[in-house]
Amino acid sequence: MDAALCIYIKKSCNRRVLKGISEDEDTMRVLGIDVPRYKLAAFAMGTALAGLAGALYGQHFKYIGPDSFGFIESITVLSMVVFGGIGSVPGVIFGAAVLSALPAWFQVIGDYKLLVYGGVLFLMMRVSPGGVAGIVRALRKRRPSEATSVKVQS
Repeated sequence: MDAALCIYIKKSCNRRVLKGISEDEDTMRVLGIDVPRYKLAAFAMGTALAGLAGALYGQHFKYIGPDSFGFIESITVLSMVVFGGIGSVPGVIFGAAVLSALPAWFQVIGDYKLLVYGGVLFLMMRVSPGGVAGIVRALRKRRPSEATSVKVQS
């Protein structure tokens, strides 16, 4: 549900306004956009999604406490987002799936999970700052599309 709402927001008519505000607020103000209104709406949507995620988490695990979201969980979530690609909903879902399964594959590393996540963060930021989604986008751009590869005979 969260992912569907994020995709809907990214495809809505206000996506350019939100992207413009994230890039350069002053330019958007000059263009007559009510920046505080859009920032407040984005903040409200983000907190609503976080509240929904927290409710689903509490329902699933039947417990929420201060120790549920410590430093290790924060680094894990950050790694998932960076690995998948910041700003790409399918990329973040892919990053979450891969990095959630990673500890099961490498149970022998035990306490070194954060070291592996740190290495993943470092490599992704050096190799592809856009994450896996950035790599996929770059590969799509390299592949010639069928429309440009068709030659018109005269």
